[in-house]
Amino acid sequence: MRAALTLLALAAWVPQVRAQITVPIAELTRDANLVAIATVGRVTETPGTATPDRNLTVQLRLIRVISGQPSSMIVVATLAEKCYSGGGGPGHTCVVTSGMEGMTGLWLLKTAESGYRIVPIERLTYKPEGLFLPVPPGLNDAAQGADPDSVLLGYAVRWIQSFDERPTGKDEAIYAAFGPDGQARPNREHVLAAIAPLLASSSPGQHAMGLVIALRAESADAMAQVADEISTLRSNPRFDEIMFAIGAYPTGGVAGSKSPQWIAPIARLLAMPEIPGMDASLAGALYRIGTPETWPPIAAVLDSKDPTAQMIAVRTIAMRVPAAMATAETHRFYPGMPGSPGSTAEYVEFWKGWWTRNRAGLGFTAAQ
Repeated sequence: MRAALTLLALAAWVPQVRAQITVPIAELTRDANLVAIATVGRVTETPGTATPDRNLTVQLRLIRVISGQPSSMIVVATLAEKCYSGGGGPGHTCVVTSGMEGMTGLWLLKTAESGYRIVPIERLTYKPEGLFLPVPPGLNDAAQGADPDSVLLGYAVRWIQSFDERPTGKDEAIYAAFGPDGQARPNREHVLAAIAPLLASSSPGQHAMGLVIALRAESADAMAQVADEISTLRSNPRFDEIMFAIGAYPTGGVAGSKSPQWIAPIARLLAMPEIPGMDASLAGALYRIGTPETWPPIAAVLDSKDPTAQMIAVRTIAMRVPAAMATAETHRFYPGMPGSPGSTAEYVEFWKGWWTRNRAGLGFTAAQ
């Protein structure tokens, strides 16, 4: 849990620039005009226009077309790869094609000059499974959706349902598939409709994954559900993932990046007995909401027993002091400023006093 708290603290304040490996479904369907379940036939590799570039060509036998109108049920798709040269150089490790023939999955393709171009589900991959969405046995008959996004989201959910309770090692890739990222935002209603079976699942692991996806989609209902179920969720093996989705997502998030509808369930959780890590998560969420209504709950976090949560509250309050209320002292008690205190206790004592003196001027009574 201590590692989780450290991660929460870092994610709350440090902008993240790490590239997201898995491409969100909303971006995939934007780029692809043929979506189909297909089995790999012949695979060939040819040199690209310059070393170490390589062209990967895959023959696909279409089993079921989800979207698009191919002229044949056998298509040829290519992927131009820019591979690493020796120990460095541009690009990535080329896909290992050994054992690729006979693999079946959900492929996304874009019309090209001759045949199709592969739209990989991962931005950088060396394994064949990074090119297509796995389709576990028995999923070929998954229900059709009204649009490609809904169909792919439904397949992703059925994939999650095929897991057992053991860690999968693909959690972040799964969550990233539901988006959003900087280039494409999924339809939130489509996401929430697709994950309804997860939210209703009796499997603790699947239920928690549904909550994480819903929270990342900014669902106020999911946040209220967390408050309702916290006594059970606190022992869920994926509790840290839920807390991360509440308080540290989106990573590098700024004020206004979370919904104000979360404030009421957050206030409920803050009023409950403390759970290790939860106050820090809730403080991170309040920072990301950033509306005036968050003043009382973020000030309440100053009373937390968790120093990480207290310092998130301190920084949030210090950042939001109105110009008319700013003084040399509020500047000095901004974390990291020259002459600032060395201990969490000193910061907390100052900002608790500041809140008591200024809450009325901010529009809040002593009862709020």
